[in-house]
Amino acid sequence: MPWAIGQYQTERGDRPVERFIESLPKKGQAKVYAAITFLAEKGNELREPFSKSMGSGLFELRVKNHRLIYCYGEGKNIVLLHAFIKKTRKTPDRELDLALQRLREVQRR
Repeated sequence: MPWAIGQYQTERGDRPVERFIESLPKKGQAKVYAAITFLAEKGNELREPFSKSMGSGLFELRVKNHRLIYCYGEGKNIVLLHAFIKKTRKTPDRELDLALQRLREVQRR
């Protein structure tokens, strides 16, 4: 049974990950959606090079230079928290901080 994939949503109803994906060229969108489908199939069994633990309950889904940061929810649920284009070897602190902030919001709800 596949995992359910959800997205972080602001109080105004904005979905930042969806907005990020839609801003990509069609080919990039297709690759990201294929990776999300693969994540839904494998769930917590997905490992490097496709997925990597970021610590503090965060994981990153790797699609070329695109990164989607996610967490696991109750049951077989995955929540996509943040997405960005990785331009350096190290994930910028501001990207991780934003994902952690969203994780805390999701946990409070």
